[in-house]
Amino acid sequence: MDLGKTLELTGIRPGLTTVYYFENLEHGKKDNPHYHISIPTVDGGFLLLVMFTSKIDNKKEHYGLVNKNALSSLVFANKNDFIFLSKDSVIDCNQPIYKTKEELGAIIKNLEYKEANLTQEFIEEIKEAVQSSPIVRRNIKKALK
Repeated sequence: MDLGKTLELTGIRPGLTTVYYFENLEHGKKDNPHYHISIPTVDGGFLLLVMFTSKIDNKKEHYGLVNKNALSSLVFANKNDFIFLSKDSVIDCNQPIYKTKEELGAIIKNLEYKEANLTQEFIEEIKEAVQSSPIVRRNIKKALK
């Protein structure tokens, strides 16, 4: 990993005032950038990120077909409640990204830091949704603070 990318990634940390906007190379070349929130973990070597998407109906339909219990792990975000959103969105807490900074460096393209107005209550709602997900692996659930 190059030094510039390493320095860029060091700024990714849990907090209420910043979200991260980037393309995830694991999602393929046609995927647009998305906003992500960093959630605290007990292992400082790993980061847990959850992603906002405006494709609310797609997420509902997907989990309605594959696992209805996973619907409760979708956290809805009204665009009027968050300064960085231009559309109503959902955070799919069934699919968190749990990686080291080095692993993140291999999948992040065009990382930007954006001002946010997150609340501790919202972060707790996300953590609860990850914990209650029928899909998230046990080691990820245990990593949440």
